[in-house]
Amino acid sequence: MAKLKFIVLAIAAWGFAASGQASWQEGLSPQPVTNLMLVAPAVTQLAQNREISADEAARLVQRRTGGKVLRVKSKDSYFQVKVLLPSGVVKSYSVNKITGVMS
Repeated sequence: MAKLKFIVLAIAAWGFAASGQASWQEGLSPQPVTNLMLVAPAVTQLAQNREISADEAARLVQRRTGGKVLRVKSKDSYFQVKVLLPSGVVKSYSVNKITGVMS
């Protein structure tokens, strides 16, 4: 059993090293692969160098919650979006105007 664990670890280490081999040869340190879906809204907005609209903020909240948007208020750096959730609860979310990050 210990021999099998060693073989699995060795294969995993080889795979990790091989994934960064090209970068290492070019003089760059290997970079871990990240999930681009998590940062896509922020990167898109920053690349376009514009603020999102109130409609975009409402659509973002609606898609992520599945609720019905009741109201959108514009604040200094964010939109306050009030939504009726499918559970019947009314909740407010903040959506950053620059990054599109919802909290």
